[in-house]
Amino acid sequence: MLLAMLALSVSFVSCSSDDEDEDGGGNSSSVVGTWVEKRSDTYLYLTLNSNGTGFWAVKFGEDGNIEYDGDFDYVREGDLLYLLHENQDDTEVLRIISVSSVKFVLEWDGGIRTFNKSERLQLDDLY
Repeated sequence: MLLAMLALSVSFVSCSSDDEDEDGGGNSSSVVGTWVEKRSDTYLYLTLNSNGTGFWAVKFGEDGNIEYDGDFDYVREGDLLYLLHENQDDTEVLRIISVSSVKFVLEWDGGIRTFNKSERLQLDDLY
């Protein structure tokens, strides 16, 4: 009987896929990496490093030039991501809707932004 109950309790435990979204909680390591959002002919790059620093850039066209870019420091607290941009006094607050190993969805500037993980992109590739 004890063995049957143990087997039944084990059957209720499930493993999540790496592609499934997290609830936005957790530590900063789950958001670390380079993320790319493509909208029409515009690319938004967001890099979050494990040491709390980051970089963003906007590029128009696949072979276009970087029009805007900047460095920042960041802190993650639950489902909020606080960005302190270099040479600015204010902090930008982004809400994490979901994050997985391949997709990062944020509420940013009143809109929803969906980023895909970029394993191959290096910042030197942008310039």
